Amino acid sequence: MFTAYLDETGQEQDDWMFIAGFFGPEDAWKRLPEPWLKAIAPRKHLHMQTQRFTKESVRWMLEQAGPVAVQCGLTPMVGGVRQMDYMDLLKGTREEKLLNGYVTCCNFAVFNTLRSLPPGERLEVVFERQDRYGWMNDIAMQVLADIPHPELILPDGRSKLASWRSVPKGTTLLTEPAD
Repeated sequence: MFTAYLDETGQEQDDWMFIAGFFGPEDAWKRLPEPWLKAIAPRKHLHMQTQRFTKESVRWMLEQAGPVAVQCGLTPMVGGVRQMDYMDLLKGTREEKLLNGYVTCCNFAVFNTLRSLPPGERLEVVFERQDRYGWMNDIAMQVLADIPHPELILPDGRSKLASWRSVPKGTTLLTEPAD
């Protein structure tokens, strides 16, 4: 079983929006915390939104933290969409249009990851909780899990998408490398 930890950025605007993170086996995730915390020290958590990039120490910290997830054996994954390119084509309220961007990014990221899993592996996806969009993402993930496409199912017919869930922001540092 592989696990993915994902976080989003840009959902509050009409321009680019991304869902990104890393996926890998449990042993790779177990290797992450110690070098991650060492790389971001003296901080206990890293949230890019709070960084001001005015000090050399922040640049140095990012240089140290950037490669940690891959060095631990995790693989990057991303889904992105430029919402302004298609918003005029969608009907509905601004809320519905923004919702579509979030769900589209999630689908891109998870769909492409499922296609690239090693043979016989399944994927559990852990999203940083989005109260505004989570209900729609649950529907989208269920639809993805139900697609009987050969690249998305195992030989025994089970979906490669084993499960998905959300965790509250700040409850696990495993979503932080996605930030």
